[in-house]
Amino acid sequence: MILVFLPKWYQTWWFKLLVFLATAGIIYAFYRYRIQQIKKQHQIRKNIATDLHDDLGSTLNSVKVFTNLAISGVKQEESLQQVKDNLTEATMSLRDMIWCWMIPGYGR
Repeated sequence: MILVFLPKWYQTWWFKLLVFLATAGIIYAFYRYRIQQIKKQHQIRKNIATDLHDDLGSTLNSVKVFTNLAISGVKQEESLQQVKDNLTEATMSLRDMIWCWMIPGYGR
């Protein structure tokens, strides 16, 4: 009489292969998810940088021009008032931009 003991289903090669493939699939899915999150963060930072450059850059450039006019003495009072107005505008714009980007789903 010959006794042959077959392995249980969880001891077979195909089950071990299936577990390995499932584990590798889960790790790969997590990796792809993390890469997508990093890409989203990068895009958000790029949009913020673009907004800062476009909005605040032009305002600060006009502040520079009016400051140079005030220093040279041409329309000094008017130039200083314009500098003050532009700086107030830049501050409010920056505050609005920060709040827009902090609210989930509200930024670009």
